[in-house]
Amino acid sequence: MARGTAISPRVEITSETRTTMSTRSRLSSVQGGMVLGVLERESLPNREARAYHDRTMVHALLLTLGGAGITLALCPASTADGGPLGDGALSFKTDVRPILSEHCFPCHGFDENKREADLRFDQREGAFALLPSGGHAIVSGKPENSLLVERTSTSDLSDLMPPVEFNRPLNADQVAILEQWIKEGANWEEHWSFAPVSDVAPPTTTESLGPIDAFIRSRLAQSNLESSPEAAPVTLLRRVTYDLTGLPPTPEEVEAFLKDPSPAAYSTVVDRLLESPRYGEHMGRYWLDAARYGDTHGLHLDNFRSMWPYRDWVINAFNENQPFDDFVVEQLAGDLLPEPTIEQQVGSGFNRCNVTSAEGGMIAAEYLSLYAKDRTETTGTVFLGLTMICAQCHNHKYDAVSMQDYYGLYAFFNSLDEDASDKNIANPKPSIQVPTRAQQADLAALDAKREDYVAQLDAPLPELDAQQAGWESEWRQRLADRWLILVPESATSAHGTELVRQGDDSILAQGPNPAKETYEILAHSHTSDITGVRLEALVGEGSPASVPGRAPNQNFVLTHFQVEAFPAGHPELAQEVELVSAQASFSQDKYPVTGALDEAISGWAGLGIGGSRSATFIAAEPFGFEGGTGIRVKLKHESQFPQHNLGRVRLAITSEPALVPAKLGDWHIVGPFGESNGQKSLSEDFGPEESVNLGAPVGVAQLNWVDRPEYADGKVHPLANTPGSTYLYREIHAQTPRSLRVGVGSDDGIRIWLNGTLIHDNPVARGVALDQDSLELPLEQGRNELLLKVANYGGAAGFAFRKIDESMDDVPSNVGAVLGLASAERTPEHDKTIKYYYRGSHSPSWLKSREARDSVIAERTALQNSLPTTLVSKDLAKRRPAHILIRGQYDQLGPEVQPAVPAALPPLDKEGPLNRLDLAHWIVREDNPLTSRVTVNRFWQQFFGTGLVKTSEDFGIQGELPSHPELLDWLARHFIESGWDVKGLVKTLVTSRTYMQSAKVHPAAQEVDPYNRLLARGPRFRLDGEMLRDTALFLSDSLIENRGGPSVKPYQPVGVWKAVGYSGSNTVKYTQDQGEALYRRSIYTFWKRTAPPPNMVAFDAPSRESCTVRRSRTNTPLQALALLNDVQMVEAARRLAQRILSEGEGDVAARANGGFRWVTSREPTANEQAILLQVIESQLDLFKDQEEQAKLLIGMGNTPPPATLDARELAAWTHFSLLLLNLDEVITRG
Repeated sequence: MARGTAISPRVEITSETRTTMSTRSRLSSVQGGMVLGVLERESLPNREARAYHDRTMVHALLLTLGGAGITLALCPASTADGGPLGDGALSFKTDVRPILSEHCFPCHGFDENKREADLRFDQREGAFALLPSGGHAIVSGKPENSLLVERTSTSDLSDLMPPVEFNRPLNADQVAILEQWIKEGANWEEHWSFAPVSDVAPPTTTESLGPIDAFIRSRLAQSNLESSPEAAPVTLLRRVTYDLTGLPPTPEEVEAFLKDPSPAAYSTVVDRLLESPRYGEHMGRYWLDAARYGDTHGLHLDNFRSMWPYRDWVINAFNENQPFDDFVVEQLAGDLLPEPTIEQQVGSGFNRCNVTSAEGGMIAAEYLSLYAKDRTETTGTVFLGLTMICAQCHNHKYDAVSMQDYYGLYAFFNSLDEDASDKNIANPKPSIQVPTRAQQADLAALDAKREDYVAQLDAPLPELDAQQAGWESEWRQRLADRWLILVPESATSAHGTELVRQGDDSILAQGPNPAKETYEILAHSHTSDITGVRLEALVGEGSPASVPGRAPNQNFVLTHFQVEAFPAGHPELAQEVELVSAQASFSQDKYPVTGALDEAISGWAGLGIGGSRSATFIAAEPFGFEGGTGIRVKLKHESQFPQHNLGRVRLAITSEPALVPAKLGDWHIVGPFGESNGQKSLSEDFGPEESVNLGAPVGVAQLNWVDRPEYADGKVHPLANTPGSTYLYREIHAQTPRSLRVGVGSDDGIRIWLNGTLIHDNPVARGVALDQDSLELPLEQGRNELLLKVANYGGAAGFAFRKIDESMDDVPSNVGAVLGLASAERTPEHDKTIKYYYRGSHSPSWLKSREARDSVIAERTALQNSLPTTLVSKDLAKRRPAHILIRGQYDQLGPEVQPAVPAALPPLDKEGPLNRLDLAHWIVREDNPLTSRVTVNRFWQQFFGTGLVKTSEDFGIQGELPSHPELLDWLARHFIESGWDVKGLVKTLVTSRTYMQSAKVHPAAQEVDPYNRLLARGPRFRLDGEMLRDTALFLSDSLIENRGGPSVKPYQPVGVWKAVGYSGSNTVKYTQDQGEALYRRSIYTFWKRTAPPPNMVAFDAPSRESCTVRRSRTNTPLQALALLNDVQMVEAARRLAQRILSEGEGDVAARANGGFRWVTSREPTANEQAILLQVIESQLDLFKDQEEQAKLLIGMGNTPPPATLDARELAAWTHFSLLLLNLDEVITRG
């Protein structure tokens, strides 16, 4: 290209564009275009109405408005772009390096594995070095001696560079540039973005200009261009209101601005907009693209993911103007900050926004590697503006980023404490609950209330406490008489532990402490009716531990307690005793004593409080032999935790019949009865209410009882689905009178009889679940009869039953276990168990306080369980090793790497182990040359349409050079020195004269700078899809501005998720919300990554399967069709029409003009008024005899039209309003 000419246009298809094109192609089969999608909506009466609507709309668009001065944005302007060009001596950065990068770097660049002839052009030393051939590629000032010129200009194709087969030949202009540059001295410049941010001063000007305007006008002057005058006040107000809130100004705001004569009027507007909560909702949307935020996991089933608290955190961060450096640190490493708050942990969800999978057969190492790679590349793009992905498989071909650099950054993200599979659940670990501030206050208030009640419950009650002491003394004596200490005859171990009998008949373990061990203790008794065996795990008396275990933490895990009995003198006849229940004085959380009843490795553990422990194991029935009973007890310690063996134990037995648990027989079932009326059948007597005879038929239908031994307790069992009542019967045998507490569930109503007496009646309609009702069964000694009657009112039916607790000694079993401990062995928790039981049994006022406390606990539990969750970051306690992966393959491990930053950038200033917090602090360090530049460029891109560096995702050598490098550095330096003040930066941008210019195109500027990179005029571009939808809702007074909370599902085409959904997915079917959720701002729309909202994708929204920092802008017919046919748009147009008819004043013309004024914020011109009147009159005439078609049109959407308005008139104004919403002036921000 000849130097000094105007910038030539060129079309660029970015990676984002390709992604969008691919996504659009993929979704086209789902959407069928927005028109077909709308046709398929269940809310549309029929296709005839849609066809009629289309014909009338096209008629109005093409015939009435075509060429009449009101432009419709059916085809937004092209967005092809070019770069700026300056005059003077050749610049290595702008003229030479792009040629070398494009044509030479692949073979002579940073990647040493691909480097040819030991020649590299990515650094000065290599480019000027002596070559093995004896020559130099570049000889300063001497192109005739420079092999670079010789080999690129030779006519010998075998010697030509680049090689012919490379298919990247240099043209004559490029060869001439290289030759001229060498002739001028071959001045070498390092890549601009890796150089420190310069402290540049704005150019001096004759006018009083701000720094931005000084830089811009200085550059314009170099191209003999001038800036444009300030935009019209209304245009400027609309521009800045859209840019800061994503919505247009209200008529009242327009009027107030126009009437304010103050020079500070515009600045006041900016301050107001920056303080609006809409600001964070609008600004946050851009960040969510970069963070690849979504409401689903993104791969395979693409199930729901609970991530919306992170979205709200982003919005709040912008609204609260969180310093950008803190914003970065909390997202990369908020969880690693000292004592992180809930908000800081939520911010760390940035790292968890990557797509995940739960695909069957997945290889964990592969997917964990993919997740770490995603975070590496996202961090590189979002914060550093580097294409890190190019160094995943080999050294970067163009930029100074090696595989070592890539995997050094990768190592920071390789140790998250996460599973490879997301398990298709909403909150795969690590995740936290996220109460709002109001909920946090409620939880704190409930905690305080609970503590008040606890204080009341624990307060001294002298008289009652004295009575309790006497009661305990009686019980201890009773229990002492009950238990007989076994005198061990022998004690052996399987793996070398020395077991020594002590004077109190306990056994002390000493000497070796193997990883796993089994103790075997042999004893004899004259008792022949043994009902229980007690194991005491003791401290003291030679055992120094405060917990009776031999592990380093003093704990133990007893995995199996086994008892065998045999006639005295005949151990060969030993038989194992069936143990059916166990109760302990204390058990560690998740390691209950019942875990020792089987061979499972979980077992009984005792860590938590100091002191001895005791456990009582009850036999299914009394055991023993006349003439003496031999007892062999085996204590097995075979858990996953080594050396968790008991230190000192003692055994005792009892013959107390009260300890034998009640025996629950099998269930028997008969029914259903009373099918004609299921609800009535519950109270109707069919026979078993009077007596049960399992051998006799029941009722008029003569139905027989059926045994159901498979009906295990603690599970839900289905019953017949026909209406009517079904009876269930079982016998319960008790050794002594006692109380049995049980939980029952039923679908639907239930009645219960015990020994012929009705004890429970609940005619509820419900689905069955465990423990829906709780009740006490007062059992008699011997046989008891239990009868359940479950009534099904319709649909499914079922029942559930389980034993919760059993009071076998007039006290609950856990209380009895504690009473059996010696006073010295009891802990404060033991004492509290006894005290609470006694007070609850003897003091009604105390019991009332406990019930109040329990109510508070239940309320708090319900609130806690209702709290939303979100994914957060959390590192493993021990870092997972990271390696260079050969060719990027997870299973091809190269050398191990430690966390590190790219070598071409300033080093970390910390020695020793590094984590994500160190990386985050490095990223926002003042001497990092990339972060501040990348960030201010993105904000510039947001407000001016194109960044100072157009390739905002790539600040590397293949990226574009900055159009205004000094301005970029001034903004970056200013941003840092302001304390990373985002709102301050935004205000600086939008109050600049450059931003405030008119967007009108001038031919002279258009010829030199067709893409406005030099900013001789103001920015103008089409609104994003989210803004278009929000604008339509806002102008039609439909927008519901509820803030935060779970994502919502507004109108989308039927079946939009089905084509990409799996049958097992919870997002396979799109279920539209109702009510206010249909009209929330678009940032709150549910984002399914494999099928994002079509009305946003049509306008170039990314899928968010990966990070996007620059949306492309395309023009397609689908966009125009979406604006004309989307249900949301048509309904918004109808509601706008309702406003015009209900709020507008005057005749038809006045109302038409008023509608135009509402949507454009200005008065229509005389010519426009005539067109508007023509449009509405034609529509009124069109619908005057089409009442049915009118009703179909205005019936679109879920909000019905008011009955007070004539359907034909409303339909005409609906079409008129839809045209207004499609005006170029409305859908374009300029």
